Amino acid sequence: MFDFFPSYSSLTDSDYKITELFKTLYDETISVSPTTFFGLNLLWPRFDLPNRYHRYVISFHTEFLDHYWIVRQAQIVYPKNITLITDFDINPGPAWPDNITFIQQRTIHKQLAIAVERYKYNNKISLPKYKFSSLSFRVSQYKIFATAYMKKHVSANDMILTYHKQYTGPVASWPDGIPALAGLDLDVPATLLNFDDNFTAEKNRPIANADWTTAPYIDALVNLTNESIHYSSTMINGYSVLLPGPYFTEKTFKPLLAGRPFISVSQFESIKELNDLGFDTNFGFSHHYDSDPGDFTRIGKIFETIAQVNAMTNADIFESSIDAVRHNIDHISSGALFERCQTFNQQNKKLLVARST
Repeated sequence: MFDFFPSYSSLTDSDYKITELFKTLYDETISVSPTTFFGLNLLWPRFDLPNRYHRYVISFHTEFLDHYWIVRQAQIVYPKNITLITDFDINPGPAWPDNITFIQQRTIHKQLAIAVERYKYNNKISLPKYKFSSLSFRVSQYKIFATAYMKKHVSANDMILTYHKQYTGPVASWPDGIPALAGLDLDVPATLLNFDDNFTAEKNRPIANADWTTAPYIDALVNLTNESIHYSSTMINGYSVLLPGPYFTEKTFKPLLAGRPFISVSQFESIKELNDLGFDTNFGFSHHYDSDPGDFTRIGKIFETIAQVNAMTNADIFESSIDAVRHNIDHISSGALFERCQTFNQQNKKLLVARST
């Protein structure tokens, strides 16, 4: 298994596989009805829902919710109901077709449990050599912006930085005149600083990527998470909305398991969600960027936090963050996170089972 959970659908997989994955994800045993279509833990689907089913159960967990796809599918099968299960709290509104029922089920605790089983967690946290680490393989807006800022403002002697400049599709454009980007060279060349990870597309697998026992987390202190999905504001059906989220992957899991402070280069309210899950992000520097939903204003506030950290000594950062990072490891290793997520998920279990059987 290369991802934390497999991806199964009624198009290609047996009822047995679907019931087993449903049990893994939601701790419930169901019988698959021939009139219900299941697509569980979908990964950027490239198919349309067949119209012969009476209802549809769709979930996204280890990959981001493809909102364009689900809106189109809801229109294709309308007025039949789609039950959409995700880690995200999605507020229904006019941007979403009215035949979608949203159910939130958190899986971050189960993903982290798999990462811990494979790689454990850091029980010997020590002061490292480098102040920052920032890793980027596939290109996205924030990875370009953050890398350009780091290269201009942070000494090469103070950071581990990779930027492989791999394109898997077109990168969303951005308007001219964004103040935070003024003076940055955004035509960033492929770069490896103080770490050659020999990373390739063939090695790009979520569970393998969860390995925190590498130099960027052992030898560097503050990690830039550089989540590939960092967008928050968008348009759906002509309405201005916030994308579902925040979305977390192994990029955020690794500093948590390594006992390192981090700057969340990701979606709006990522820090708030982690705090709601019981993590401690009081690392001794500001997360004021987290409350800004504007993608092109939030990045400027992220830069301000990078500058704040850059002005601190490694020893000061280490001392100001050590209680929080130790708490985070204990929160995972003690089972407290698992229990919190399971308790949260129980709220929606009756609706989940009713919509799936």
